[in-house]
Amino acid sequence: MQKRSCSLSTCYTSQMNRFDIYLVRHGRPDCDRRHRLSRTAFIDWLDTYAAARVSQTPPNSAICHAAARVSQAIFASELPRAKDSAAMLAGDRPIRTDAVFNETDVAIVPLSLSLPPGFWTAAGRLFWLAGGVAQETHSGAKIRASRAASILLTEATKGGVLLVGHGWMNRMIAGALVQNGMRRVEATGSGYWAVMRFCQDGIRAGR
Repeated sequence: MQKRSCSLSTCYTSQMNRFDIYLVRHGRPDCDRRHRLSRTAFIDWLDTYAAARVSQTPPNSAICHAAARVSQAIFASELPRAKDSAAMLAGDRPIRTDAVFNETDVAIVPLSLSLPPGFWTAAGRLFWLAGGVAQETHSGAKIRASRAASILLTEATKGGVLLVGHGWMNRMIAGALVQNGMRRVEATGSGYWAVMRFCQDGIRAGR
């Protein structure tokens, strides 16, 4: 018997559960990351990055759009790069924005060097995890991630939920979801437009 073919989007959608939670990282911001910056210039660059927009559509659009299609609610952080990315997936559907989903802070490492923004950011994350000073502490971000997970879990009792957020905060929300009984069943990586899918076995069994 010949197998019936289907598009990636259709096949992927058929594997999804209407009570799943999807965490999507935003798309690539329209922001220059190539030049080396001093510590002071990097602080200014962070403001530019926070305001950066997204114009490139998701390369793995079948997966992202399929996740949006099976979700009854779409959330995003209040940062432009997340809102722009969510709008690309939501179409005419409403997007609920909340600062609880915003990215975590980056601590400023006290180095007198000229480094690309990516190096400053990576070093700042490690410094932050080790207790480096930022507007929000690591413990404070964990509390916020727990609040964010609670919002998604409550909404997921009505059907699938998609959040377009950020790399670090999405990871922390993922940890809070697992602590609340969800299971990560899929992850497409950690880059821009990466998707994590979570399900609850009890709900999944009742599909």
